Amino acid sequence: MELFKRQLKNAGVKVCFEEVKELEYADGRFRAKTTERLITSDIVVIASGTKPRAISDMKISEDVEDRIFYAISPIRSVGDKKIAIIGAGDAAFDFALGLSRRNEVTILNRSNRAKCVPVLWERCVESGNVFYVDKAHVEKIRSDGEEIVLTYAHDGDRRKKEVRADYVVVAIGREPCLDFLGNRLKRRIDALADSSGIYMVGDVGNDIYRHVAICVGDGLRAAMRIRSCVAGEGNEDSG
Repeated sequence: MELFKRQLKNAGVKVCFEEVKELEYADGRFRAKTTERLITSDIVVIASGTKPRAISDMKISEDVEDRIFYAISPIRSVGDKKIAIIGAGDAAFDFALGLSRRNEVTILNRSNRAKCVPVLWERCVESGNVFYVDKAHVEKIRSDGEEIVLTYAHDGDRRKKEVRADYVVVAIGREPCLDFLGNRLKRRIDALADSSGIYMVGDVGNDIYRHVAICVGDGLRAAMRIRSCVAGEGNEDSG
């Protein structure tokens, strides 16, 4: 990150810390409405990354919502707690490994196999504080006093089973972070991409292929295409 910041400074790129609330397209121009102002442009590069996929197929009591997280930063420093993690990919096992140093962690996987890289599985097993349950379809999350109760069906068993925890972490995948796209832009985004008006760079457009090398390559490719496009327009105008 320090190298990126240094390169931005050397190139004279201005960085504005403003949240884009809406990005629209009208009258041949992009309009980005931020928390501070309205910015218009001919070209837009979207590099907004991804966001955690939210759970939507289970009942969750309102009184436990403040103890359900999609990242571990809010509970990274807790100790002597029981933590349930829903999911079984790299993120789930990475979260489990980090939290297991001072807590007891249970991973609930609705599938019959873990989807993490082998080294994460091995380290979680070696930790001694990570417990893994496969074929566990969580149906309900509720409170019972100070504890959170996760009720799940296990591999077709009619009897429901429970896991008790102090916190729940959800790691069931990620999706493109595009909440700010306006309705008109959503309808025209493919056509605008084909006409080199809009560029999707990095994780926001690469599905499961999320890697810094790919993101940097995307950015470089977009910059080269934009420069080529602008230079071509300049030559035509001057001619």
